[in-house]
Amino acid sequence: EAVRALVNALVGEVRDEEKRLHISFPEQWTEVTRGMTKLDLHGRCLSEQWAGVLGAILESCDKIGNLDLWGSTVSKAAATKLADVVRRSRTKIEGVNGPLIRLGLKDCKIGDGAAGDLAVALETCHSLQRLELNGNEIKDGATIKLADSLKKTLWGLVDLNLWRNEIKNLGAAAMAEAFAVHQTLKILNISQNLLTDEAGVALAVAMNKRAEKGPFPPGSELDVRGSRFSQEVVDKLGEGAGAAVLRLRVDPA
Repeated sequence: EAVRALVNALVGEVRDEEKRLHISFPEQWTEVTRGMTKLDLHGRCLSEQWAGVLGAILESCDKIGNLDLWGSTVSKAAATKLADVVRRSRTKIEGVNGPLIRLGLKDCKIGDGAAGDLAVALETCHSLQRLELNGNEIKDGATIKLADSLKKTLWGLVDLNLWRNEIKNLGAAAMAEAFAVHQTLKILNISQNLLTDEAGVALAVAMNKRAEKGPFPPGSELDVRGSRFSQEVVDKLGEGAGAAVLRLRVDPA
């Protein structure tokens, strides 16, 4: 309760554009936040300055594994700052800073550039298992960066939600390649984007490649609802999902 009251007070300060925010974090904060594992900041106004404050909170709350900013207004500068916060606060020696397991940025509209910055920053956040980027106006550029991060690091992501963005075939094809080779990713939601047959074929090929290494883990799922696929491509996706033992969520042609 003390932390929640403090956060609300800080957000109020940040919203007042005429005030300058000078925050120090005394040693007592470590005691106040000890054991805190989840921080929900729904519907806030996240400026670059507030992102810096959030970084200090994460550094003092060394057990927070679940950070949710759902529905917050996140400026591009704030999103870039948040990426830097994640990079700096989660690359310390194990035991000094706890692992960030879930990052929720649903409907924050961070945009393609800032999402790309975040994708690069998360290369060092190997503990992250669930990333929610739905409703963020993400395009192919950031999607490709995210796919590259997945392909070249030991990032242990399990669940990636890219629902309701502006991803087209090029970005989806890159993500399909990452889905084919990444060993831990088992849930990919790329529904309600701008995908057509080209993306569908790439995803079908990815599932077949993954199937060559063995079936997906139990509970695996690919969601491509809202895409404009022909019946032929829907059938190919179904065949790939069957070979990979993967639940497929797709609209009929």
